[in-house]
Amino acid sequence: MHEIDRLAYLRALGIANYMPRWQLPGAPEPYLNPNLVRQEEVSPDTPLLAPISSPEGLEPPSTPPQARPQPLVGTAPPAPIAEPRVGPDLVSPIAKANSPVTRPQKAAEQRSSAALERIAVRFSLSFWRVSEELMIVDSRHPELALPTEKLLLNILTALGYPRELPSAEIVQWPMIDAPHQDQGDTAARETLHAFLDAQFLLNPGRHLLLMGSDAAHYLLSGEQPYTDLLGSEQKLEEFDLTARITPSLTEMLQEPAKKAVTWQAIRGLRRG
Repeated sequence: MHEIDRLAYLRALGIANYMPRWQLPGAPEPYLNPNLVRQEEVSPDTPLLAPISSPEGLEPPSTPPQARPQPLVGTAPPAPIAEPRVGPDLVSPIAKANSPVTRPQKAAEQRSSAALERIAVRFSLSFWRVSEELMIVDSRHPELALPTEKLLLNILTALGYPRELPSAEIVQWPMIDAPHQDQGDTAARETLHAFLDAQFLLNPGRHLLLMGSDAAHYLLSGEQPYTDLLGSEQKLEEFDLTARITPSLTEMLQEPAKKAVTWQAIRGLRRG
């Protein structure tokens, strides 16, 4: 163990570390390791005295009663030798790395960073391919038990489509209950883009109607706020599609005033 680390542990345990002030008869010449004490703490006249040590398990011989320790000849009693200062700059890197405070702190920071990158998101989308040219994607909220399909059927009838609705394909995220896999925002967007690619690979389309915040956020880049996208048209270059963004069917049923925003955005899709 490095001497500086040893002194640091002794001080932390409350064990006093003593240095000799007197030279005992027959003792070897004193010395001081210059690496253990700062130069400004030791004056030129301070004798270099070594701590008394003995082999493990043996006690140093007691001083005979007749021989009292004598001060060093020709010198004043030396000042006590200060223990080396042990601060953050003098603690060895190994001691710092193995500190019981540092290890849990580093581990917690790493866990926190990883968790931020993989925060699971949850949403559900309905996909209807109502024609070769048009696909509709709605942000689902089935827990509200609202007649969303009836409203969509009325919208399609107003656009000139037959009064029938094809079966919806439901995509729920996360798709499987696997907490060890990435279920974050980026993974969800990549999965949905792969789904769109499969839908339009053999049967290309022209228009995509994105209804609600989840549909707009995960099928577009996610850089623009949903409120800024409402009523706009966005180009999806990778699929050669034009996307129109409107309120979801649930939003229109809860706030009928939003139907006007939807109609302004989709009236260009009217057939005939």
